[in-house]
Order: sequence, then structure tokens, then C-alpha cells
Amino acid sequence: MCTGPRCTENGERSLAMFELMGNKIDARPALRVKRTRTHCMVACKNRGPILVVYPEGTWYRCQDEAALDRIVSEHLEQGREVEELIFHRLGSGDVLSAEVVDELVDEILDAAPAEAAGEVGNTAAAALGVIPSEESQDV
Repeated sequence: MCTGPRCTENGERSLAMFELMGNKIDARPALRVKRTRTHCMVACKNRGPILVVYPEGTWYRCQDEAALDRIVSEHLEQGREVEELIFHRLGSGDVLSAEVVDELVDEILDAAPAEAAGEVGNTAAAALGVIPSEESQDV
């Protein structure tokens, strides 16, 4: 797990998440995993901290305790990836969740002239390889 400092104020939240992860792992004696920290991986674009699970090479955005709970419980304990929190997979590249796609389309729409926003949003979504949500289309 990265411990900042870029993604959170002086890395304080990232470091707290790292400590919390240790507590969650220690509370599960049957769970045989090691954790380590690193400084900024420069991949999160200020949406971190980032937690990487190997040997799978699954990169997660781990922004709050609920996300951390799911990653520890579902991925580390049960062996199931938490799809909506993944943003990169080793060997296949970046993964865009529906939430991230909607955020990107919204950013593009905010920058587009009002009269072209709908067309720009649909073009952006097509370029990202997704169909925008109904909310993104209502401009």
C-alpha cells in the first residue's frame, strides 16, 4: 500500500489506512498475507491510497475503511476481486469502473460549451469504450 504523501494531506490518511489494514489482517489469524508500504506510486491521480495485491497484480483504490474492509474480506480472505474498486490489472492495463467513467465524462462535459455538451459527452464515452449512464446523457 502506498502511504503518500501526494494523495492525502501529508500522507496522514494513507498511513492511517496502512495501520488499519494491519489491524484487519492481524484480526484474521488464518489469513496468511504480508503487507508492506511504499511511498507515492504516482498512479492514483490524487484518488488514493493505492493497495496492490500480488501475485495477481490487482491495483485497488482504497479511499476509505469500507473499501479496505471489502478488499481484505473479499479478495484476501475469499479470493474474489472487488471489481468496482480495481483501476489496474497487471498484464491487461487500466480498468475504468462505471463511477470513474461517469466522473471523466462529467469533467469533459464541464469543459465543453453548453450547446455541444451532449454530443461531446457521448463522443467521450465512446472513446472510453463505454455507454454513458442516463444521468451523464441528461444535459
